[in-house]
Amino acid sequence: MRFLCEVAFYTERSSGEGSVASCKELMLDQQRTAFADMLDPDELEPMVGASKLHGVSCYTFPYTLGDLLSLGMAERASTEPGGFTDP
Repeated sequence: MRFLCEVAFYTERSSGEGSVASCKELMLDQQRTAFADMLDPDELEPMVGASKLHGVSCYTFPYTLGDLLSLGMAERASTEPGGFTDP
């Protein structure tokens, strides 16, 4: 669900600055998309995308892990003369 919120937010921001109201509605829409009728509509959180404050631009675990892994691999490849070797 957080990934859906991030994608929707970055898509909206690509066309300019949005309002707080539009951001809240965007978050509610993504919760409805992700969970359909599994959540109580009165319990949806309009600021779910801002509830985890951090300095990482893409917070979802798979993408953060992939980003860190690729940075480490690129660093290692740049320091090994023949590139990667088999273990």
